[in-house]
Amino acid sequence: MAMRRSLQAPVEDENAEFDLTAALERFEETYVKECAKERPAPEAKFNYAWALIRSKIRSDIKKGLTMMKGLLEDRFSDRDCLYYMALGYYRLDDVLESRRCLMQLLELAPNCRQAISLLDIVEDKITRDGLIGVGIAGAAAVAVAGFFVALSKR
Repeated sequence: MAMRRSLQAPVEDENAEFDLTAALERFEETYVKECAKERPAPEAKFNYAWALIRSKIRSDIKKGLTMMKGLLEDRFSDRDCLYYMALGYYRLDDVLESRRCLMQLLELAPNCRQAISLLDIVEDKITRDGLIGVGIAGAAAVAVAGFFVALSKR
């Protein structure tokens, strides 16, 4: 029987890595068996993609995103696919794509607490990264100005 994942918070549980590894192997095995059929059950693909996105390995996350995109195109559980795509993009530090998925999800389910919570985290990261970028640009401008001042005193 396929195991359906409910929406979960983006915070990782350090102790869950062992369970996640076992789940990833189990879901992969189920998905491979399903692929031997003419058309694999979308639940098997979803569960495997879910486990890949929760992995700490970037290539696994990317593979999970590709699978979730396929499920979304097939109109399988848009809400869940969009949430886990947003989570996967966030975990890959692609906060703009994560936000795009969350905004699309919130159009479908405006009261989805998990999406709202993840969107808050994503928006904070966008703001923080923007401020860091401004700080770096400011420091570079001061360094360049200092260089020219030193050069002009020669």
